Amino acid sequence: LLRNVDLNLPLWVVLLAPIGLIALTARGRRVRFGLSAAVLGAASLFLTHQTGTEIIHRDRSFFGALKVERTTADERFLVHGRILHGAQSRAPGRLDDPLTYFHRRGPIGDVFRTFDPRLDGRAVGVVGLGAGTMACYARLGQSWTFFEIDPAVVRIARDPRLFTYLSDARTPIEVVLGDGRRGIQERSGDRFTLIVLDAFSSDAIPCHLLTREALEIYLSRLTDDGLLAFHISSRYVELSRPRANLAVAGNNLGTGGVVSYPLVNSRTGRVYVRQSTGITVFGPSPTFTHLGQLAGAIQAVNPASASAGGKKNA
Repeated sequence: LLRNVDLNLPLWVVLLAPIGLIALTARGRRVRFGLSAAVLGAASLFLTHQTGTEIIHRDRSFFGALKVERTTADERFLVHGRILHGAQSRAPGRLDDPLTYFHRRGPIGDVFRTFDPRLDGRAVGVVGLGAGTMACYARLGQSWTFFEIDPAVVRIARDPRLFTYLSDARTPIEVVLGDGRRGIQERSGDRFTLIVLDAFSSDAIPCHLLTREALEIYLSRLTDDGLLAFHISSRYVELSRPRANLAVAGNNLGTGGVVSYPLVNSRTGRVYVRQSTGITVFGPSPTFTHLGQLAGAIQAVNPASASAGGKKNA
């Protein structure tokens, strides 16, 4: 009866446990058992109403447990443990609205708004799939490849009954299953105009994606006018030092920069719109001129000052 209710509140467990025990001990007594089962059913409906969500899908892999929650307004949330990895509103006219950390007024939205004219007919690579939200930015004629290590995440993102970002994308989307760093390294014949690394939003940070050696791999797969963006946020891990070290490494390799955002949470309608903690960008110097012109609370640091800023924060 309670399999679709996400009980994160210990109080409700304490309150319902005695009822469950009564039901178990009353199996031979039809009236008592029936009443206990009815109370449990009513409690299940009440909790679903109180929390406003129900679990419509569960999956598990080596990398952990995943669930998809649905609200009464038919908003979908992909949750890994207690970490939100994507959301979609199924309301008419909002299916292609990128939510949470990917919204059009956030760091990723600003990068695409500035860089989109260069992406006509070009290739885009993304490490980290989530619900497939970033596919909202795909345009006809572009070539998009997502690199995702968790097969359960791929199954969920590809199921249009759960999320439709991939199935509704304006251009065919390729999903490569496996480690993102290795996947990009093995694409030796490909050159991406934009690579976005978005695998840093949980409590388990894949640090091998943040090394100097990894940075060299990513830069080697970029076109001459390409852009590399690390979309970085974490609830539990302080990433300012790795970001600063990346900026220094990028400067030493001849390119690098940082675009910083404040941490802000706000709501649009009933769906959370979340501002990420920061984005680190690498690419040719004209890129930073464009990014520095973006509206909002953005601080662009060019390659010359990235090294100084990195050393100060290290």
